[in-house]
Amino acid sequence: MKYFGSRRPQGFHHTFLYVDEHKDNVRKVEERARKELGMDNSQDSPSEGLRGTFFRVTQQKRQKRNQFQSMFLIVLFPLIIILLLVFICYILTRS
Repeated sequence: MKYFGSRRPQGFHHTFLYVDEHKDNVRKVEERARKELGMDNSQDSPSEGLRGTFFRVTQQKRQKRNQFQSMFLIVLFPLIIILLLVFICYILTRS
């Protein structure tokens, strides 16, 4: 008769160690206030308006670098090859 009176296993309850309840409460109050005022929820965090700012600022630097790379490939690289060939021909004809 031991099977009918057996205890159930203890339930599992996990408590988070690093939870800021005050921060969660403030966020809920802010959300409720936004809903009451009819504000848009797309601006939840201040970083939403900053997306892409770093890319736009550094894009000019990238364009300048790309211009230099294209100039190197078109002008300087063939010039270096020609000078190298002239130097090799000079060494071969000298001996």
